[in-house]
Formats: sequence, C-alpha cells, structure tokens
Amino acid sequence: MLQPFKRSFLNIAKRPFGNLRTNCYLAYNSKACLLLDAADHGDDMMRWVKLFCPKQEFQLALTHGHCDHIYAVEHILKYNKKCKLSLSSKEEDLVIVPEYNYSTFLKRSTTLKPVKSRFNFIDHLKTIDIGGDRLHIIETPGHTPGSISYYYPEGKWVVVGDTVFAGLIGSTNHYGGNKKQLVNSIISKILTLPDDTVIYPGHGKNSTVKDEKKNPQIIQFFKKNPPTIDQIKVLKEINFKCDEFLQE
Repeated sequence: MLQPFKRSFLNIAKRPFGNLRTNCYLAYNSKACLLLDAADHGDDMMRWVKLFCPKQEFQLALTHGHCDHIYAVEHILKYNKKCKLSLSSKEEDLVIVPEYNYSTFLKRSTTLKPVKSRFNFIDHLKTIDIGGDRLHIIETPGHTPGSISYYYPEGKWVVVGDTVFAGLIGSTNHYGGNKKQLVNSIISKILTLPDDTVIYPGHGKNSTVKDEKKNPQIIQFFKKNPPTIDQIKVLKEINFKCDEFLQE
C-alpha cells in the first residue's frame, strides 16, 4: 500500500560560540542540515551539529563576513570535505582581507583565502534547498555590503545576522557599513514579513517582527534623518510605531 507523501519541515537550533557570543544556527530536517555562520571553536561546533544531524547532508552558509562569524569556517570545511561555503559575492573582500573583517582590530587576524576555491556565491539565487525544504534568501545590505537574511515562511522565522537585534540595529562604523542602507533593509525587507515571524539575530536574544516595529534605534534614526516618501509609504504599510514622522 502506498504511503501518503509527508512534507519535510525545517527545524532550527541556536547556540552562541566564541568570546563575542556569536549566535550560530542550524536549520535541519531528516535529510539535510545548513549551518548558518561558523563563529569559533570548530570542534565544539561540529559536536553540536552532530547532535541534531548525525548523518544528514551538511551545508554551510554565512549571513555576512565579519570575523566573529567566520573564525571556524576553515576548520568546518576541512571536517566536511564535500561542503561548499555559501555567501554573497559582495562579502568576498571581507572574508579575505583581515583589515576589512575586523579580525586585525581584535588582534586575531583571519582570512578565508585558503578556502576560496570552495566559495559558492548565492546572491543571484532566491532560495537554498535543504533536503527538499526551501530557505529564502533576502539581501539585507547595510551592516555589510552583502549581508543576507534567511527566511523560512513555513516555520515563521528569519535568521538576520547582525542586521537587526532586539531593540537595536546593526553597527555600520566599519568597512562597507552604511546606516541609511541598513535601516532601509530592515524596514523594507524584514519588517514587511508577518508580525509573528521570529527574528533570530547574530547576538543576543530573539525578537519578532511585531516587536521591532517599535525599535527605538530606528525611531531615533528617522528623527534625525526624515524618511523619504517611499520610506513613509513602507512605514505606514507595516504600521511602524512612530507618529512623529508618520503624520501627514
């Protein structure tokens, strides 16, 4: 007797690694798994991955190229010989040049140049396949030129890297950072998702789209930098909580 088709479903696990407590995420089902960012302590990280994915196909992707999100990449790729590193082509300079990825400043210079042949640029794609499930690729530049958020509508969650945090926005005072671009990415790419979407950030606690529609740092930004007509339209459509700059 034929068994009814049962659709796979992506689970997500979260754990901080390294001195900067960078959140790494594992999206997985019964067939495959995707590690989002590889912060530090590669051996410990792979033991954590194996708890959820002992035999599944393994994939690795980055939200962006700052050092605290890539320290363990080379180790992870050595451990997984067939794995590619998925990232935006706009992050290539960051992951290769230590001065750009902040590792020189932190006195722990790092580069992914030795594994450049395993780069898999995905900014031309709309989704990543994980064992039959589709994770949506959303370009959210601003914190870095090629920051990517990964959205799973069926599970109502999005991994945003350092684009937005609970009540905060990402930093932009470094190579390739652009605050206006960052805020525009947040309001037009993240806050347009359903209100109950869980936001998984690169550091700290989770939030939701609904909660970040009253993000005080976004409010403060628009008080100093009046929104454009297009931005006002978006802010009204998403019911952003700030009457001061949304009045007619």
